[in-house]
Amino acid sequence: MHFRRLTAPALLLAALLANAGARADAAPAPSTAACTIDAPFVPPHILWMGRFGYQATITINAGQVGNVEVAPVRGGVDDQTNRVLEDALVAHVKAHYHCAGDHKYAQTFVFDLEHDIPPLMADLAPELKAHREAVLAWEHANASAPAPTTPDPRNWIADICPKTDKPTLPLAVGGHGVVRIHVLFDVRDGSIGLIDARLKQGSPDFATDQMFIDAVLAAVRNGYHCTGTHLLEQDFQFHQD
Repeated sequence: MHFRRLTAPALLLAALLANAGARADAAPAPSTAACTIDAPFVPPHILWMGRFGYQATITINAGQVGNVEVAPVRGGVDDQTNRVLEDALVAHVKAHYHCAGDHKYAQTFVFDLEHDIPPLMADLAPELKAHREAVLAWEHANASAPAPTTPDPRNWIADICPKTDKPTLPLAVGGHGVVRIHVLFDVRDGSIGLIDARLKQGSPDFATDQMFIDAVLAAVRNGYHCTGTHLLEQDFQFHQD
């Protein structure tokens, strides 16, 4: 597990929950004159974080959006999550695309999903912001070079949280591969406040992914004894045998 300390000025909990940490960018369609779009795509809440891409084939019949077929570009996401995102994209196109004539064209949607509490993300220490940006750039480029190094966390965890229980899964988990979970949480006067956990890499089974996230959240919420007021993030990695 990797643990990093972040600076934390006063945070307003109500403001944290009122924002969505997602940015959606749709690549321009070949027939941009055929349709006007009256609202951007807002991705639904899912267990995952990172960059997502979907290819949509849109059919326009007599000015009406007809069939919309959506397929994922990114692999590795469980089928249930893919269905949620695909259904949301189809609903978005049918509700917000206003077209004319008869057309059929392809459009690529690319969006980045972060934690649902962006004010916490804005309070990251500058050196950790720079590191996070370097890691994201490396991941998006599919670089073969070693990933950017992470600041050594060993002194911070001993100072801030002298007791940290490891996540305990309620039963044996089948399957193979690696599950990576990123957790962002704040400590206020020694008490754990907001926590948000997202998958960076997961199982193809939604229930298994949810089990890992629940175990991590329970460990941080109930098993971490910390002091002071801090903004913290931690990476958990599990190997399925």
